[in-house]
Amino acid sequence: MLTGNVGFLGAGAIAEALIRGMLNAGIVRPEQVLVSNRSDRERLAYLARRYGLRTAGSKGSVVDVCQVLVVACKPKDVGGLLAEVGRRCRKGQILLSLAAGITTRYIEERVMPGVMVVRAMPNTSCQVGESATAICAGSAATPEAMALVTEMLGSVGQVHTVPEEQMDAVTGLSGSGPAYVYLIVEAMIEAGEAVGLSPEVARALT
Repeated sequence: MLTGNVGFLGAGAIAEALIRGMLNAGIVRPEQVLVSNRSDRERLAYLARRYGLRTAGSKGSVVDVCQVLVVACKPKDVGGLLAEVGRRCRKGQILLSLAAGITTRYIEERVMPGVMVVRAMPNTSCQVGESATAICAGSAATPEAMALVTEMLGSVGQVHTVPEEQMDAVTGLSGSGPAYVYLIVEAMIEAGEAVGLSPEVARALT
């Protein structure tokens, strides 16, 4: 169980899935979770109501009080986020990035020395607790930091540690791969309907 606070910089579907997974697994208590996002106050209000967590209007305030930071924004927004709060990160803090394609080196160049950066590639199946997630360590990440991140992400599925040079392959295989499987499933359902099955039966059988 985490002893400090965990802060989410971004409040989308994957952030919510991880919050829900950690709460259900007892890794954190609601009062240890702090969430901010760029602009959607209704989204923050929803998360606060549903999970009893805390929200923040300022990303900097999240960085200041959290042991673990989860970068859960879109990849295109990571540069702006780190320009805003990167120098407020401190040695010994864990920064877990869920942003596809963003290297640990890119992040480390924009935060203070000694921040323990961990890069992860979960997938949409985390929303039902069945993610296939790969993680890799930045230059300062300790085995203890990796174990904690593994426990966090393990609350929404399986976790595998890989060298960073393999992360792009992971993104293509398990990050994007489910979308192609969904297309196959849809095609099978449509084929079942085409030969006379009801939509309900075709979906259930598929």
